[in-house]
Amino acid sequence: MNESLSKRQLESLLYASNVMNSSLDIDTIIESLLQVCVSQVEAIDGGVLFLFDEERQRLIAKKTTVLDKTIIDKVALKPGESMTGQCFIRKEIVLYQGRDSVTSLTNTLTPENKEYLHLSVPTMPYSTICAPLLVKGQCLGVITLDAFQPVEITDEDLKLVKAISQQAALTLENARLYQKQEQAMKDVKRVNHALQRASTIHRELTELVLNGKSLEEITYYIEDKLRIVCAVVNEEGEYSVTPSTLEFEPILKAYSQDLCQQIQVAETNYHLASFRLGSRLESVGWLICAKNEPFDAIDSNTLEHASSILAMELIKRRAIEDAQLQMRGEFAEQLFSGVLKEDLPLLAKRLHLPVEGEFVVTIARFDAPIERVIMYPKVIQQATKYLQGFTHFTSLDSRELKVLIHLTSEQDSQEIQLIWSQWLRELKTLTNRSVVVGIGKTHAHLRRAYYSSQEAYQSLRYLEKRDLRDTSIRFDDLGLHRLLLQAPKAEIEGYIEETLGPLIRYDREKNGELIATLGVYFHSNQQMKATSEILHIHANTLIYRLKRIEDITGRSLTKVEDLLALHTALEFFQDSIEARM
Repeated sequence: MNESLSKRQLESLLYASNVMNSSLDIDTIIESLLQVCVSQVEAIDGGVLFLFDEERQRLIAKKTTVLDKTIIDKVALKPGESMTGQCFIRKEIVLYQGRDSVTSLTNTLTPENKEYLHLSVPTMPYSTICAPLLVKGQCLGVITLDAFQPVEITDEDLKLVKAISQQAALTLENARLYQKQEQAMKDVKRVNHALQRASTIHRELTELVLNGKSLEEITYYIEDKLRIVCAVVNEEGEYSVTPSTLEFEPILKAYSQDLCQQIQVAETNYHLASFRLGSRLESVGWLICAKNEPFDAIDSNTLEHASSILAMELIKRRAIEDAQLQMRGEFAEQLFSGVLKEDLPLLAKRLHLPVEGEFVVTIARFDAPIERVIMYPKVIQQATKYLQGFTHFTSLDSRELKVLIHLTSEQDSQEIQLIWSQWLRELKTLTNRSVVVGIGKTHAHLRRAYYSSQEAYQSLRYLEKRDLRDTSIRFDDLGLHRLLLQAPKAEIEGYIEETLGPLIRYDREKNGELIATLGVYFHSNQQMKATSEILHIHANTLIYRLKRIEDITGRSLTKVEDLLALHTALEFFQDSIEARM
């Protein structure tokens, strides 16, 4: 083929060059290229421009002038497939003259592509020109031009198409290089902007720490600046800082430590990332983050820096908590041991407790030890919730929760018992332990709170002797049992012997039931009918037994002082039996 161009062809090429070089936008160049080919080559009725996709290893239809675009867009040709694929491999312009020649090559299409072709092209072309877009021996794609009329395509037409395709290839390559350079500059600007933003966040995080901001404030700052949701959890997966959205709960359950992953919550896709707080040997928790887009390197770097700051804040918080715990321990040791030192008022002031006024101590005892790390904070949190209307101090160990409560003139210990009646069930559910609560008497001045604690302990002994569980009692409500709990054991035993001794020995020797009869008689409020029904005995039998009790004890069941003596001695005797069991 003679490669020299005629004057008309040169004019056409110049026109084509001007049109294609009028823009650096690839889509605009492609559209101009096809328009030029169709307009400058008289025999051509339309065409399709294919570009090679490196990733898919397919020739993809990018533009068409006469074919059905919605269908042709789906066509993806393998190298060597049909006329276009053959041209791509051969890297030279090819003319397929005559419908038979065109049809024989289109028969090499895959069934899927052949179906697309038949739907898109109403009739097969008479002739087809395929021209490669070559740059330095590399084929960027193929221009396929079709003639639907039985006209002859001349050598001049081929030379013109070849020249236009060569010019088009250079223009496309230049546009690609320009777009790559432009994208690279955009990437540099984006990275610079991100680095500046990260630097600002680093600086502001440091300022937050220096200004004494809380762990919560630092975490919420991170959320706002990075447009993420996050939470700080301890090693057990419990919140140290609660997230700002309720949607985080299922996110937290799905996260995996040290791993970026993607999950869906409520039809929203989240990308997750977790960052260890502290070292692997001395970890203090995790920063768990979620966002709608993937985390990039700058996000990760910023969050790593934030994790270091959060770790230091957590360590500082724990140190403060340990110092407070030690101070609370010293205060509790003085308060509940009765060994009061001069610094008690100072310790009370540091704990925001008054010294003057009315105080009452309540002690809750668990039937088994509770776990320290996880359970202690939860129990203290419950105490704060239920006693929020009172100034109070709590001390907790594995078996006992001691609470010192300051009462105002409008408050009394009955309110405290009412609170415990509501609180006990929730405390039992939380700890999975049975609980008994003793409530001491009210005493004036903080230094006398020790006496209230001892009364609370006596109330506990009363409940435990009777194997009562999940209940509370005030020392004021113990009645005569206060004497039993407070009096020396020898005096109690002497009183029982003086009052009931002969009756106790009579029952043992005769295998009698007089002690039991007396107990039911008092329990029934000295009602003869009720007593005989409970004992399942005849009324005359009951009269006989009561007469024998009077004879043996030398006490009259009709005299108030004798009734009181017998009732008190019987209560003491029953308590002493329960204590030995």
